[in-house]
Amino acid sequence: MHDNRPPIQQQPQQLLTPDDVAALLGVTRLFVIKKAAQGKLPGLKLGKAWRFRASTIDSWLCEQERGLRRDLLRAIRRSRSYQPIAGNVRYRMSGSNVPEG
Repeated sequence: MHDNRPPIQQQPQQLLTPDDVAALLGVTRLFVIKKAAQGKLPGLKLGKAWRFRASTIDSWLCEQERGLRRDLLRAIRRSRSYQPIAGNVRYRMSGSNVPEG
């Protein structure tokens, strides 16, 4: 039997609904729509409906995680308890060793 579908790399990417993204992120549908409308969550508005590429949401999540780690390290470095020390441990807070993230 002959399959007329294009190769996988030419097929369109899966589009998620706001409900799908909300379930993935553990938030409400309204939160997803508001953040997309504000430009804080990458999405496509098709008429009145929002759609999200699964790969774009995955990339966005990775970027959010990198940003959180970067912000945490900045906060630690600004704190008075930051003390650079030797070895594979990069900083010490409140007397405990915290490995580099």
